[in-house]
Amino acid sequence: MKHVTRHHDTSLLSSSLGRGLAAVLLASSGLSGCDAPGNEPSDRALELDEEDLDEDELDALAIEQEDADEIPLDDASAPAATETIADVVAMLPPGAIESDLLPEDLDRPVEVIADQMVIDVDGNGVIDGFDDLVTISDPMAIGEATCATTSIANPINGGTVAMSATPACGYAHDGSTSPDGSYNPANCPHQYITEVTGTYAKPLSFYWSWEGASLTQENCSLAHANLSAYGAFFNWIGNNTVWTKLGTSSMHGKWVSGPLFSYCGWEYDEGSGPLPSLGNHAYYKVRTAAQATGFIIKQRVEGGVTHGPGPC
Repeated sequence: MKHVTRHHDTSLLSSSLGRGLAAVLLASSGLSGCDAPGNEPSDRALELDEEDLDEDELDALAIEQEDADEIPLDDASAPAATETIADVVAMLPPGAIESDLLPEDLDRPVEVIADQMVIDVDGNGVIDGFDDLVTISDPMAIGEATCATTSIANPINGGTVAMSATPACGYAHDGSTSPDGSYNPANCPHQYITEVTGTYAKPLSFYWSWEGASLTQENCSLAHANLSAYGAFFNWIGNNTVWTKLGTSSMHGKWVSGPLFSYCGWEYDEGSGPLPSLGNHAYYKVRTAAQATGFIIKQRVEGGVTHGPGPC
């Protein structure tokens, strides 16, 4: 299904599934029990035996140890574990990810971080503090102005298509689809770019389409998408092309149950809305920068323009 967007950054998966998964990964990375940061005795405690100290020295050592255990929470001290997607998939419940993953996806790394120190407090092999964990993918700067001008010579990162003739009835879709989820153009992080040429003065709207793993009632809420649009006009005075950012929109999956059929639909994130359509405009080419994410990884996505008079 194509999503017309006459269509900020989500992409962060912080579901209960993600939090539990992060805890499992942290446990498998040696960050539990006595291996956790903050649990090692101080150097002085290793050197001295209690019999060598009087009461005042023991009290001072205890205070010193307490201070050493109070590790401030910052980027340097938060525990992190890097696993591959194959490791993550093995931890997910059956059906959470279907068979759309490509072999080359499985070796890509996923970083798991904790927003506070978490350890196996009672020694039962279970990481405590599930609700304090999140899983994240790489930072994704959506809607960068440089998405309009960066190279898309590599087909993994984008494609160029010519706008087709306006149909007598219905709608035409002129777009391109990412080969997989590895798109990552320079200066346009983790977005797949489609450039459409021959658009001058032709009415159009922007669309995107999820082309990744099948969406079910169980994983629909883990799906997110973003679409940004750009237009280029020729500046006769400066004898150069000028790109303008037309807008950015973000959406998330929402399961719809109906009497006849059910499906994963899409709704705009809070504060987001449709991108503007273009009527009698001066843009001789346009671009879309699309991103689809779900189940911790980027998904295949399609972007482009749609136009036509509609049903006859």
